[in-house]
Amino acid sequence: EPLPTTPVTMDEPLPTMPITMDEPLPTMPVTTDEPLLTTHITMDEPLPTMPVTTDEPLLTTHITIDEPLPTMPITMDEPLPTMPITMDEPLPTMPITMDEPLLTTHITIDEPLPTMLITMDEPLPTMPITMDETLPTIPITMDEPLTTMLITMDEPLPTMPITMDEPLPTMPVTMDEPLSTMPITMDEPLPTMPITMDEPLPTMPITMD
Repeated sequence: EPLPTTPVTMDEPLPTMPITMDEPLPTMPVTTDEPLLTTHITMDEPLPTMPVTTDEPLLTTHITIDEPLPTMPITMDEPLPTMPITMDEPLPTMPITMDEPLLTTHITIDEPLPTMLITMDEPLPTMPITMDETLPTIPITMDEPLTTMLITMDEPLPTMPITMDEPLPTMPVTMDEPLSTMPITMDEPLPTMPITMDEPLPTMPITMD
């Protein structure tokens, strides 16, 4: 059991034990490989300067501390030495400001994307379109760079391969209602679906909700 009536304060030496705590006790074998909850102290010899009145010598006295001392203060003045991460500034090779979510990140494309391939392995979450084949032969002509085309990407388009080489000459699609309400099943590649592009892509703001 713990010593219930032993007053111990770590701010100054023990009041009834003339022991200076600046250095360890010379004859007290204490192992620190275990936490203080299970540390056993065996006193094989009496303490040389401890004025204790006892009927028997202290050679056979065993003291077991089952829990730590209740008034032992520990101050964490420094961080743990094995945590080398400070989050005061962003990572140096990661130019993303995390003050607002990534859903409102604007992407400005300064040059045309002639070789940007996007694969449609899965349909878009709000577009009921089944892509049975990839779109390898859709030509799109980029007349101007996409400098004024702001795209708000609520979700990334991870895998949709589009070749941006020529405009879609034979695919007439009216944009009077959003794409989420146009169920299109694409059993063949898009070269057999005629689309007429009335305006160039740089003046067409698209929000990918």
